[in-house]
Amino acid sequence: MTGTVVDVRKDGSSIPIPEGTLLWAGTNSKTQELEKLTIGDQVQVKWLLAPTPFLLSSSRVPWNELTKIISGKEVLVKRGFVCVGPSSARHPRPAVGLNEEGTKLVIVVVDGRGDPSVGRPLPLLAGYLLHIRAYDALNLDGGVSSAIAANVHGTRCLLSIPSDSASSLMV
Repeated sequence: MTGTVVDVRKDGSSIPIPEGTLLWAGTNSKTQELEKLTIGDQVQVKWLLAPTPFLLSSSRVPWNELTKIISGKEVLVKRGFVCVGPSSARHPRPAVGLNEEGTKLVIVVVDGRGDPSVGRPLPLLAGYLLHIRAYDALNLDGGVSSAIAANVHGTRCLLSIPSDSASSLMV
């Protein structure tokens, strides 16, 4: 896919994402690469989607027919079984899961690195997801990404306590 850079933001400010456009966001070393882009630059994006049974075991949709995809890190639960080994590392953790029928999505965010929560090891998060009936579940990226917000009666609300500066969140 080839495209043209139409905006560059370094302050993390919120922007609408029009239909048919892509948003690239980067942290750490990726931020440096993205900061080199300027408006009008031509960019080419290549990615590969490898067929995988994760979550598709519930939804039964062939991978090449998907229209929305979420990427993550560790598979926590697969077909009703915990898939992570022992670990005691406590971190803020967001995760998503589907029930066995593929009809209910669960979204979980564990706060961490401070009061009142110190995070959760992956095996405990996987166990909790099983407890709330996730048949397949995926750990997402942590840190400031470990936040959840909602529109409550027309007001955007942050429902968690992010581990990093809330000022960098787009709510």
